[in-house]
Amino acid sequence: MDNFFVVNPFEKWKPTDIPNNCHVNIAVGAYATSPTGELLLTENLMSDQEVDHAIDRLKKQLEKVRNEAKKKIKVTNARILEAVKSRTRTE
Repeated sequence: MDNFFVVNPFEKWKPTDIPNNCHVNIAVGAYATSPTGELLLTENLMSDQEVDHAIDRLKKQLEKVRNEAKKKIKVTNARILEAVKSRTRTE
């Protein structure tokens, strides 16, 4: 399971809704908590190699989320723009 995911509140936007610029959020999906309550994004890391591997994995996940977020913004804004254009053509 990935540690991060994209939240798109406009995913369910319909052409009859009020137009607005789409926005997304990056959320933490998978984590553990320490005994004192901190969110932990990695397992226990006990060597330089483990640190490098964990950070590389998180960076890869964030890069995937970056691309997904950009795509969702682009697609959703295109849907909103098309709906606005369609409204103005019918008025």
